[in-house]
Amino acid sequence: MKRNVKFLFGFVILILFSSTCASTPMETIEINERYRGMLSTTVGTERGIDTVSVRGSTSFVCRDPQHNVTPQQILGTSYQVSVGEPQSGFLSAIFSTPVSQRSADRHDHEPIIDQLLNEARRQYPRENVNIRNARTGGHIPSNPRREEYQESIRNNDGSYSNVTRTRMVWDCFPNYVADVVVTQPMPQAVTHSLDISASGVSREDIFRRAHNWLTDTQRIQIPTAEAANMLALGRIQASHTFRVTLDHTYIIVSDFTIDVHDSRAVINFSRARMQTARPLTGNDIFLQSIANAAQAELVSFSNTLRAHITTR
Repeated sequence: MKRNVKFLFGFVILILFSSTCASTPMETIEINERYRGMLSTTVGTERGIDTVSVRGSTSFVCRDPQHNVTPQQILGTSYQVSVGEPQSGFLSAIFSTPVSQRSADRHDHEPIIDQLLNEARRQYPRENVNIRNARTGGHIPSNPRREEYQESIRNNDGSYSNVTRTRMVWDCFPNYVADVVVTQPMPQAVTHSLDISASGVSREDIFRRAHNWLTDTQRIQIPTAEAANMLALGRIQASHTFRVTLDHTYIIVSDFTIDVHDSRAVINFSRARMQTARPLTGNDIFLQSIANAAQAELVSFSNTLRAHITTR
């Protein structure tokens, strides 16, 4: 009889609990339209120039050695939250833990996207930048360690037994990534040429003056054997490598030739390029501000060379 009473009491509690859970109002939280645009790819005249990343603020225990992103960690994923007040009365007295509630005011991922946008603007304060393709780029693992766990295996006789094994476990932070985009077009190729007039100066003297200035002042290495060949051909070939400091420091390279004649020389710079290829833009100069600074450097270089040739 007592067993039946206990069973009946437990059954009533289960029915009441199920009824309460079923009646708890739920709300689907979707990311705001403004942020949805930052999750998408580039549109219109936008083009990517860089990527930025921020680390999530909360760690979690990760047992996946590949550190794959779970569906719940994908930026912009919708989720449901309970709304309304926790249940009161009889059930509240039994189940004292209130119903979990999350804020329905903002999607949990919107502050993360704000951080990515702020990081893009911090890195490019001179430019009008936005972000696209915001995403969870993986996990940042830390504190690697081994833990024991129990695995049930089947024996030859058909029975099962538990075996203690070990596996790697980490404390991981999600890594969030976004592409930095601009709407300005790609800059025109950065080149320059200058015709230098040196009346009464021989081809050999112009070559010597230009060669000395390049090797002594600019520290451009021209091996002696190559210099002899260049003099015979009347052409110097070399590269000018320089730094442009704006929001970042960029190293720019431009190959040039100096054609040497009696009383005259012509310097021609080929298309300037980034020394190191970037993931989204390769070796191209990708911002007008960088192109302007590179152009100014090529002009200054040429003018200084002209002054050195004509005043010696």
